[in-house]
Amino acid sequence: MGVNATGMWTPEMGFTMPMVPIMQEAGIQYTVLDQTNHFVGSKGPSANSSIFQPFELQGANGSHIVVFFRDTDLSNELTSVWNTIPNPKVAASDFMAAVADVYRSSPGGVLTLASDGENPLLTDGVISALDWNAIYDAIQSQSWLQTSTLGSIVAHRAVTATLTSVPDGSWSGGFGLWIGVQPKTAIWETLMKDRATLVNLTAQYGANNPEIKKLWNYFYIAEGSDWEWQTPEGPAWFAMQGYRYAAAATEYQAPMTPPSSFPFYPIAVAAAAVVLIVGGLAIVLRRRKP
Repeated sequence: MGVNATGMWTPEMGFTMPMVPIMQEAGIQYTVLDQTNHFVGSKGPSANSSIFQPFELQGANGSHIVVFFRDTDLSNELTSVWNTIPNPKVAASDFMAAVADVYRSSPGGVLTLASDGENPLLTDGVISALDWNAIYDAIQSQSWLQTSTLGSIVAHRAVTATLTSVPDGSWSGGFGLWIGVQPKTAIWETLMKDRATLVNLTAQYGANNPEIKKLWNYFYIAEGSDWEWQTPEGPAWFAMQGYRYAAAATEYQAPMTPPSSFPFYPIAVAAAAVVLIVGGLAIVLRRRKP
């Protein structure tokens, strides 16, 4: 997209401390983690402080990134309660009351609201749209609130809180929804094998080869965590899509293969695998002037 990303939303908000130097090396300056599953149990000088601020998370060998901890309760209610209320004025009023509670406890703080991007859209579309419009109108009408991107906060706000570790985990607590049983493990093993094949093909034909780029796009879809989520409890056809997209690399024949010979999968299936679209909102709670 022509942009060098400086922030990252990790899949399923999954995180472990060895990721810190990897993210920094990739140019990632900040990420969003969960209050309940990451901040609780964290260690460091600021482990007992307020979550309504950015934190410097220190990793191995001097590495570090900035972490925003989302308010778990408000984030969940924003995408499962307030966007389902038929009366937009009521939705906005309830939301503003909850934010005002945070303001009273942490004036000048940063309230981070974040969830997977599809969550706000899982209810009736008309209600969601009207509620969201009312909520944003209410935010804009208040002098003590200011919306901001996380990147802008990192660029313009001093980070004074420090942590040395956070627990391994995801938004659900652990990683059991995606690993731990043989059918889930089998998908990951296939991904690792087929990725190695694709890396070799890329070295052979070049990263700018349009067909190689197409195979990488197939593989990115295969890496979506919904395949493991749905296995083995979900429908068999759904679980197989992860395998089919991953297998695209191993089915590659030659650089001159006509595009029509590449596997084609319905766009609806591809869309179902895209799980990294994110909705996020940061609110700066301004200090009231004397």
